[in-house]
Amino acid sequence: SQVFAISIIFISSVLPISFLQSQLAKRELYIYHTTKSIFQILIFAILIPLFGIWGAIVARLVSDLFNFIFLTRITKIT
Repeated sequence: SQVFAISIIFISSVLPISFLQSQLAKRELYIYHTTKSIFQILIFAILIPLFGIWGAIVARLVSDLFNFIFLTRITKIT
């Protein structure tokens, strides 16, 4: 649970999503949600069979990091 608590760092991704929703940027929201889901499925499918519960934790952290970086790029917040 201590390692998983690192994912709290990426809570700030709520602001860019709210920004996209307020701007009615449907295309960007579709791209974000589709890419996020595909990446998360792939990373879980790779890491869970290899490392078990640790793979799930690392996959979640990597997925959150990827989502945060991708979201800041798609909203052009740097």
